[in-house]
Amino acid sequence: MLLLSLTRFFDPIAHVLLALVGAAAGTGLLAMQMHLSPDSASYYYPVLVLVTVYTYNFIGTRFIHALCVDLALFAAYNLIFWGLLDYPPHTLLGHDFFIVSANLIGGSVGYITERQRRLQGSG
Repeated sequence: MLLLSLTRFFDPIAHVLLALVGAAAGTGLLAMQMHLSPDSASYYYPVLVLVTVYTYNFIGTRFIHALCVDLALFAAYNLIFWGLLDYPPHTLLGHDFFIVSANLIGGSVGYITERQRRLQGSG
């Protein structure tokens, strides 16, 4: 990604590629968690919360791209751990609470930052 960012081809597709970086991080984390026992996997879900905030605020993609990535990761997390691996519901609800909270906080900050950037660019 770094080498591609140095070319002229990067600008038109930058936001999609950067969103894919966040998706790759989250997908890798989910794949790793799938192969752990429920007791061990619970220690790794906070990293998914960090990936959520990272995608909104640090990766440099647009708000809508980050929102799509994070909603897809949230849906995949619930599908895998509730539907396929049958996690205890109280554990999954606790994890969902923090993931949704990270989406609300990260999304709000990401949206405000993007809005300010656009207002400064047009002024």
